[in-house]
Amino acid sequence: MAITQTSSEPKRVHAKGGRVKRTGSREPVSNAGLVVGIGLGLLLVALSLPRVVASASVAVVSGDVRMAFKSGATLSEPKLTQAIDHYALALSWQPQSGMLRHGYASLLMQQKNFKERKEPEFRSAADRIESELMSAARAAPGRPLIWADLARVESYWALPSGDYENMLRLSSLLGPYEVSNVIRRLEVMAPIWTELPDDLQAVTRRDARMLWEFPVLRRYLVSIYLAQNFQGRTMIRTLAFSDSREVRRFDRYLVERLRRKNS
Repeated sequence: MAITQTSSEPKRVHAKGGRVKRTGSREPVSNAGLVVGIGLGLLLVALSLPRVVASASVAVVSGDVRMAFKSGATLSEPKLTQAIDHYALALSWQPQSGMLRHGYASLLMQQKNFKERKEPEFRSAADRIESELMSAARAAPGRPLIWADLARVESYWALPSGDYENMLRLSSLLGPYEVSNVIRRLEVMAPIWTELPDDLQAVTRRDARMLWEFPVLRRYLVSIYLAQNFQGRTMIRTLAFSDSREVRRFDRYLVERLRRKNS
């Protein structure tokens, strides 16, 4: 009885020299793997699209925003409006981004109706900023500057929650020596230093000393000093300097900075 090969396995034929030569047809390659690969690729594109669009939207204004935040300057009205619009668009694609929420709130704090405390627009602007900062804190609780900005809003404008002391503590705990964080805390704490509990008074003293002891940071201390009322300026002079000689050095430095600014 003859036995026939029914398997689709290619036949093996022994060729000269002992090598094995395969003959016959193979099964067609399945398209399933290709389909799965394309599907995974499309899924990855869909998942990354919000981040890509958000990043592209912010990139348009990032240069101006970064320069303004770094120098403490205020954006011009057209540039500020443009930046707010681009951050709002980015947030529509990535609403859970704590970094974007914080940047958006920081831009809102530069608007005139908030900075100049113009009523009735001021109250609605302050509530909106507080809401954005709280969302940012929930999304990125480890970013110390968010807590410092929340403390700033809460303490300066007496918003309902009024828990700025704990916000300052979080800011100090998470970023004790981060320059932007130190600057923001000192802006908040200097004018109300006598009202602060002992632990935050110690933080205020440390922050003021840090800005004076590092020459590259002294210009920030001058900016904070000039922005304070009489009580705030008195507190900075008391906190930042160890003796009268340092006070005189600060006065000379202050005069020189003002001369450069006005020249």
